[in-house]
Amino acid sequence: MRISGGHYARLTELVNYLFSGSYPDETLVRESQILQDLSYKKMQSAASTTLWVWRILYADSCILASVILAKADTAHMSIGRLDQAIIIAGGGDESRLSLILSLINKINRCFLPAPTYHQKLLHNGNRLIPLQLQTACHQVPCINTNPSFISFQNIHANNPFVLRGYARSWPALNRNSWNSIDYLLSVSGSSRLVPVEVGHDYRDEHWGQALMDWERFLYALDDTNGISKASKEGLYLAQHNLFRQFPSLRDDIAVPDYVYCSLTPEGFTGYKAPEDASGAILNVWLGPKGATSPAHFVS
Repeated sequence: MRISGGHYARLTELVNYLFSGSYPDETLVRESQILQDLSYKKMQSAASTTLWVWRILYADSCILASVILAKADTAHMSIGRLDQAIIIAGGGDESRLSLILSLINKINRCFLPAPTYHQKLLHNGNRLIPLQLQTACHQVPCINTNPSFISFQNIHANNPFVLRGYARSWPALNRNSWNSIDYLLSVSGSSRLVPVEVGHDYRDEHWGQALMDWERFLYALDDTNGISKASKEGLYLAQHNLFRQFPSLRDDIAVPDYVYCSLTPEGFTGYKAPEDASGAILNVWLGPKGATSPAHFVS
């Protein structure tokens, strides 16, 4: 940790002050926030070889502040700091992530009431008729049967296609329905934060990002009585590894075998997709009716 220029030593001092009781809690929280802000700034420009140090410092600063704030009147702030550690720094590393998730569960049990359930759904369940993309030059074909691993790799992988109903048997669409706000709140607990895009198009001048209360975001998606608040404000959870925050959701989906094919995009012979320990990247998109994402290109 010498690469952190002594900042990690300062964090160790704050931990010692916490146990000795020689600093007021307010001072310790403020000092931990300084380290959190510093490490966040360093993460923006750190080389790949040193980035991990600042992620660790960021996560540990959040953990320290969370422990100090773990009281009945500030428990929501305590959990907020831990969610920041996951969202901004990925939890630091796997051992710290495990600690963070454990702390979130304990703080929820000890200090916070269970989420309020209202038997609400994210949408009314009416299936939308698939629309042809107005900007598409060619029609995207639909495949009626699941292609084999080999046929996908040799035939279908080089062109886009739609495979309808592939996820129909997933728990996320059945017993653990992700359409149920109650279920999503039951796996998260209270006072959770998620990163949300604010605006209908990231190319717009007024587009931005914010950390938003998970429960408030879910109820903003509710469109059972017409257009949702999320549709009006352009709220969209996009390309976020929600499974690191709510691990039990991972059991509600099945990763298609197709993602493990060895493919090289045409014209990019040196390309290697980033991956996690399982060899796949798992992100979640959750938005209102009409949410769009402009075309993305590999460069």
